[in-house]
Amino acid sequence: MATEHEARETQTLKIGDRLFEFNENRRVYERDASGHNRIVYRKHFLPHWIVGTEGRSWVVCSTPPGEREWGRQKVGFASVGRGKWHTEQQVEDRIWAREHRYTISRMVDAADVPLLRRIAEMVGYEAPLTQQET
Repeated sequence: MATEHEARETQTLKIGDRLFEFNENRRVYERDASGHNRIVYRKHFLPHWIVGTEGRSWVVCSTPPGEREWGRQKVGFASVGRGKWHTEQQVEDRIWAREHRYTISRMVDAADVPLLRRIAEMVGYEAPLTQQET
């Protein structure tokens, strides 16, 4: 589900802006410092340019404006930020989350109780009452 910020962001889209299509089957590898190949997550997102509108959809092409249109397709206004279509900021947010989620979760796993309670408060978690508290 799109956040309030993402909903505002998609309302400001206009002809000429870019949308990115997430394609999980597109895999590009690069060699890291240890000599191992790793998938470049950013390369899963393919750029498309908004070239028009049709009803409640953007019309996008996989070629930049001014070049011969290629890969023309419709993207519903409401589908941006959900599923496979994303704005540039949404792509950056998803890449950041993917790169940091595991490390942050490992730090939370190792956190002491006062820090866990602060985290619970930040995310709106309300712990059920224990038998001693009832």
